[in-house]
Amino acid sequence: ITVPGTQAIGLNCGPLGGFSKIREIYHSDEAMASCDGGELHIVNLSDEYIDFSMKTAGVTENMLNGVSVVLDSFNGAAGSEIYRTLKLAGVTVIPLRLFPDGNFPTGTPNPISKGKMANAVSLAKDNPNAIVIGTDGDGDRLVFGDKRGILNAGFAAIPILNILRASLQKDLQERDNKYFSVFDPKINPMALNEWKNLGITPRLFRNGHSQIKEYMRDIDAISAIEESGHYYHKLKLENKTMYGENSLVTILFFLRAVKSNSSIMDRLWNLQNKIFTTGEFNYRFKDNETRDRAMEDVEKYFRQRNAVIKTKSLEGIDLQGTILYKGIDLDKEDIDVEEEWYSGYIRVSTTEEKIFRSFLSSGNADTGKSIENDIIEICQNYAGREVE
Repeated sequence: ITVPGTQAIGLNCGPLGGFSKIREIYHSDEAMASCDGGELHIVNLSDEYIDFSMKTAGVTENMLNGVSVVLDSFNGAAGSEIYRTLKLAGVTVIPLRLFPDGNFPTGTPNPISKGKMANAVSLAKDNPNAIVIGTDGDGDRLVFGDKRGILNAGFAAIPILNILRASLQKDLQERDNKYFSVFDPKINPMALNEWKNLGITPRLFRNGHSQIKEYMRDIDAISAIEESGHYYHKLKLENKTMYGENSLVTILFFLRAVKSNSSIMDRLWNLQNKIFTTGEFNYRFKDNETRDRAMEDVEKYFRQRNAVIKTKSLEGIDLQGTILYKGIDLDKEDIDVEEEWYSGYIRVSTTEEKIFRSFLSSGNADTGKSIENDIIEICQNYAGREVE
């Protein structure tokens, strides 16, 4: 949610504390003045949104001619606008689940869930060089891939950051030669090194949409990426600046990179194939107390492996979870990576009771799979059940 001035508000975030202040007023004795009912005005800003997004991304009509996309919008709200924009830009689009349907007849509209993008990937195998794009129900979560599968967000961000940095080159001196991009604790260190090679300084922050936007504002970051498929940008309209999502801008940046460099997908897959990633795997317990004991045992497991355990960023910001890593040094801007490394992030769900979330990346598949199995065993010892 944004307010005039385009500042995001959330829990403990925004003017006067955002939702926290609203909650305080709601539960107080403060009386609301009676008033008459309001009026309903239907406003459709789709054309303006598409025009703004194309201009921001530097894409003109038919500029992406020759690019093919398999688009799966999961019957979500954003499919129609994405489809219209891609067609306007000259993209050949093969749509799946395009029309909005709030009943989501094929299940949860989450493209990062295991197997959810299988149909789109299969279609890409019959359409050489097609890019696969998936988005969720409200259109703020994106995945990118091709006939080989779906890329991790940290790697998919590389061409986006490259195009973005080039478009901002003119104000580089005003920024003391430094661009910041925020990353969440699940982005793997190999991707972060690639960001740095582009001249982007990664800054660690916790998950949470409104909080990330607020942090971007604080450090004037040009972008932020969450491994869950959320991409944020510094956006300008006339004399206003906001920090937030614009899925069309993200998609158009990615496709601009593909159009200008036909080998970019091979390069991204070469990077991704060098690491093992679990994706997020979640377990539900009978109560929060049991969940917390399971999490304590997982942390104990990593201590016994002499892993570094952190709950705060370098700036002392609470990560609302625990980072566990070995063979890398996340305390340096120049991230050192040893041959045998792993990085994990564990946390309790902030939106659902009794759920424990885990994520792991590793430079060695055997090491990563072994650790994943051990975490699963600990959760199952507490009668945890795996959930989507």
